[in-house]
Amino acid sequence: MYLSRIALETGDTDKAVEQIEQALKAAPDNTEVVILSADIYCEKAQNSSIFKALKIARKCINQYESAIELDSDNIEALVAAARFHLLAPSVAGGSSKKAREFMDQLSTVSPEHGIAVNIDWHEKEEDREAALKLADQLAAKGFQFPQNQYDLAKYYKHVKAYDKALPLFENLSTREKTYQSQWVINDSLLQAGEIHIEKGENIAKGIKLIEAYKQVNNNPHDVHYFWSTWSLAKGYKAIGQHDKYQALVSDIQAEDYSRDEAFAKEFEAAL
Repeated sequence: MYLSRIALETGDTDKAVEQIEQALKAAPDNTEVVILSADIYCEKAQNSSIFKALKIARKCINQYESAIELDSDNIEALVAAARFHLLAPSVAGGSSKKAREFMDQLSTVSPEHGIAVNIDWHEKEEDREAALKLADQLAAKGFQFPQNQYDLAKYYKHVKAYDKALPLFENLSTREKTYQSQWVINDSLLQAGEIHIEKGENIAKGIKLIEAYKQVNNNPHDVHYFWSTWSLAKGYKAIGQHDKYQALVSDIQAEDYSRDEAFAKEFEAAL
């Protein structure tokens, strides 16, 4: 299981699948192993051709549902299953009906998580007014779980409600880290820094926050590895430090940034 997690975090999804399937054979009823297998299959699907991806995505949701059968109150599995069914197309196994069922079950187990996923539901239904109303309710209640605070702050950032997102990210960055929460706590530094740069009111602080982020997460396989360097470069460019901007651009160009297709498209268009 640990070897599969290491393989996943270093971008080797083939090795991750190989290791987790050995773990599943040894412990098919271990909920943690089953959930990790679902995470790995979902990641593998995102890095596969369309036809393979559809097949692997179905394995992903089947594993999340298997985890729920093993432990009906497992919050992690319920959140993942609800969001999968909500966001995935039907050809990949998504189902609005199942999404609603898992959301209702989740709301009973953890009202905080239930509200967080319901925000996604209203966004999917293109009802932003209802989504924002729920978001404000969740923000007012406070957070027991760092992941929900991060997700809500990301939602506010997505809708450009920066004045609501920023304090959530900045507060989150000071919370005590655990193995489960360290990624979102670290990433909140990057998110807050990007907001300061996008707003253009305190770019120096934004740069400082992203540099702090780079100190705690500079994993070349992280989803935000290239994005964080690019955001930092744009920050330096905005304050006229073109030498540092160019140095960071050169750093990106010296690596295989094309493996992140979405990043490569934006980066090359901006140069």
